[in-house]
Amino acid sequence: MTKPTHDDARRIRVTGRESMADVVLAVFADVRLLPLVADRNPTLPPAGALPAGVIVVCPARTEAQAFAARMGFVLGFDEKAGNGTDRKRAWAHLQQGHAPAPCPVDPLVAAQKLLDAGLGAQDAARRLSALCAGEDVDAFVAARVDPRLQPVQRAAEFLRVWPRAASRLTTSMAILEATQRPCGLLRLLEATLVAADNVDAALSFTLVPEPERRALATAAPRALKLVQRARDLAGIERGARDLALATDVDGGALRALVEAVQDGVEPLAGDRLALVGLEKTWPSCVAHFERLRGLLKTQHALLGRAGLDVVRRIARDDPGHCLARPWPLVVAVTRGLGPLSDVAGPLGIDDGIGGLILPRASTPASRGEAGEAAPVVRLAALQARAAHGARVADEGAALAARVGPRLLALLAVVRPVLADHGAVAVRRARRRSHYEAAMIARSAPGGAGIVGLVDDVLAEADRRDVAGVRSLTPARRAVVRNVAGSLTGTVAFQQRGASELARALVVVAMALEPDLGALLGRTTGAEQFRALVARHASRILGHAAGEFAGAAA
Repeated sequence: MTKPTHDDARRIRVTGRESMADVVLAVFADVRLLPLVADRNPTLPPAGALPAGVIVVCPARTEAQAFAARMGFVLGFDEKAGNGTDRKRAWAHLQQGHAPAPCPVDPLVAAQKLLDAGLGAQDAARRLSALCAGEDVDAFVAARVDPRLQPVQRAAEFLRVWPRAASRLTTSMAILEATQRPCGLLRLLEATLVAADNVDAALSFTLVPEPERRALATAAPRALKLVQRARDLAGIERGARDLALATDVDGGALRALVEAVQDGVEPLAGDRLALVGLEKTWPSCVAHFERLRGLLKTQHALLGRAGLDVVRRIARDDPGHCLARPWPLVVAVTRGLGPLSDVAGPLGIDDGIGGLILPRASTPASRGEAGEAAPVVRLAALQARAAHGARVADEGAALAARVGPRLLALLAVVRPVLADHGAVAVRRARRRSHYEAAMIARSAPGGAGIVGLVDDVLAEADRRDVAGVRSLTPARRAVVRNVAGSLTGTVAFQQRGASELARALVVVAMALEPDLGALLGRTTGAEQFRALVARHASRILGHAAGEFAGAAA
């Protein structure tokens, strides 16, 4: 945690290990000021570790002293009030970050005193949430109170139910986003074979039209049969595979699916959807999911300004027919997907709607019924998973080590270091600053801008005759442009977004690598190349940063 250097420095950046109480102790050495700091930072949780990089705004010392006077205590250890062992022990208890030893605070009395002190309903509810336990606040919300306290009661209830309502919207958006992916489609078709009625009901929660739902259910058996057949053929010898494809009725469709499986890309993606009869149905569903996710994202941003009735209905999965538009639609989606996500867990959410249904259908026993026990995970299986994870990490590091020098060679062509002299520390700092200035984005990246920079990099590489650039034929360069134009998603570099130049350099550098450039000659290979770029771009940029700064030694 970055501590203030003088009395006026009241903005504290945390590292992710500190709670708000730790910040209060570091600044004021008195944890009793926690309600005041929580009131100054309404978007931060008063308990638990704060997210890394968050800035906590602390009040001035004069304001803290005034708050302590209103609450009936003196900031710091007051020797005049008593210097006995009990007071010293109580003060040591406070310095360790624990709550005061006296009996718990009555929320009803605390709310009355906060209103008497001149606080508004919102501020009083925030301080009440920081002072009292969650169970006491819930009891205060459910109790019959004086009309003067009802605004505080409603504000406190809003603060209690808002996190769950926001979580419902976030989970629904994650489910819709996961369903749009090709692996989400495959999981959806697998769930359709196991529990078609449950899948149809889940799709109806997301307002998918009935013709699209029927088309998905009709195409599921043949699509899964072809995918499974393609996976089986991809594992046999090439001659036997060609013979099997030549004699199979669906040989043409199987050949494209086998190539996709061999290249490690999703079989049900792109033009291969036409092989299973989903070339029109699934893109229409994806567009519908994207529109619905956009609506949920917009309403999530407006949730803090919505009424208590809206937030309460979303959090409790109650019907929302009486709400103003478009909240009934939002409540219908969260009410349908929320309970399914509670049962399926994070892994089911990552698989989309199919992942929500398949675990439920494959588990015959519900809660409270007799059924099979959960599978036991053996030590050997855990060791195999750890070895696989280490192998994947090593492969990623090896790829970054191979592509990094090519990226730096291209950077030296398009953005050379103008002054590279002086002491080693000065040169290293200058090179690090030069690299970060070129690679960190100042605005949102655009596909057209990345493609234009790819053309500039290739033109300059042709002029300087950079190694490997002559292997890029016009057809491969067109694929490189298409891949670069689609690389507008999240590419992190030093916890910030990568610039358009950084994305263009990564794509061109990976295309110059011989084994990766060979993928550009096939359709499925181009898809694999796009997936590799999206997966390893951040790692390559980070590895190249260390090499570029270390070259000053």
